Amino acid sequence: MRTHKDLVLRHRDEGEMVALDAETLNGTIQELMIGNEAGMAIAFAAREQIFDVRALPGNLSEDEQTALGDLLEETGLFTRVSEFRPPGPAGHCGLVSSLPRQNRCR
Repeated sequence: MRTHKDLVLRHRDEGEMVALDAETLNGTIQELMIGNEAGMAIAFAAREQIFDVRALPGNLSEDEQTALGDLLEETGLFTRVSEFRPPGPAGHCGLVSSLPRQNRCR
C-alpha cells in the first residue's frame, strides 16, 4: 500500500526504460527507473493505492513480481502490509491485494 493516501505517482516511458515519478511540492522526483518489460506493472502501481504483487500485470514471472514489489517498497513510496499472511509456507504476499477478499493473502 502507498505510504500516504495523498501521494501522487506517475509512470513515464523513457525509450527502453520506464520511470516511476512522485509529485512533490518541489516538483517531480524520479523514484525508480527499470526496463520497459515492467512498464505495465509500473503503470499499475502508479494508479493503485493498494495491491498484491501477484496482481502486477505484464509478462512477469512470480520471482520478477516479487522483486519488483521489493523495489517498490525500497523507494519508500509503498509499504508491505503484514496483517495478511502469505498462502502456504513458501508464499510471499508483498503488498496487499486490491483483489476480492477471497483472492487475498490470508
